[in-house]
Amino acid sequence: CEAVGAREYSGVATAGFRMARNGHEALAKISQKAKMPLQLITAEQEAVLAFLAATSALGSDGKNLVVWDIGGGSLQFSMGADGPHRNFVISTGHEGVELFRRQVARRLNRGATQTVNPLSQEEMTRAIALARELSHAVNLQIRERLRRSGMRIVGLGSVHTESLPMQAGLQTNLAYKVYTLEAVRAAAKRAANMSDQDFRNAYPENKYPESQATNVALVLGYMEGLQIKEVVPLEVTLADGLLVDATYWPKEELR
Repeated sequence: CEAVGAREYSGVATAGFRMARNGHEALAKISQKAKMPLQLITAEQEAVLAFLAATSALGSDGKNLVVWDIGGGSLQFSMGADGPHRNFVISTGHEGVELFRRQVARRLNRGATQTVNPLSQEEMTRAIALARELSHAVNLQIRERLRRSGMRIVGLGSVHTESLPMQAGLQTNLAYKVYTLEAVRAAAKRAANMSDQDFRNAYPENKYPESQATNVALVLGYMEGLQIKEVVPLEVTLADGLLVDATYWPKEELR
């Protein structure tokens, strides 16, 4: 970073550190060793960074965007609030891919560390229904915004950018690549009855075969529950939001 002219550093920690019993202690040690200011942020702050990352990458004012960020531990929706000021509408408290996989495992009487694959067609249907049920907890304002015509739902995180495009494929819609509700439904049917080894054989580039079936179930349940017809995967991270958010940078002007 210094070689290309970086003069200031900032960093944030998210769900993994929030969940860990020693998260604050570990982050303090990392910050000290790296000589870099790091802070643990809330799910709400994480959602704001995701929204800023998406709008910055797309050059958008955010008025017609809802950002859907899926991580291992948490899942957030965010959008800009109506009005001239920096305000956001955020929906947090939703389970990410690993926590969802564990919940499916519990419902199927399988251990948390045991693979859930293969899911029978009936078990896949139950997993999708669980995700659909969880989607009902999404903030009402966001659910209403999702129903507006002309809205784009932008997906952040590897579930959106790797797992679902890999399993459901991408289609060109105007200037954007999207995956559609119907394609995800077809992917769910294909994912049923597939073992971890089947996923490895079908998608050798993917590192997490144990969560591929539940990834599809999670996304499909939310898409059905929220009436989402298509998702635009966007390969940005919270770091892209961090770069444009003055909240996390020194107030004095850099010299």
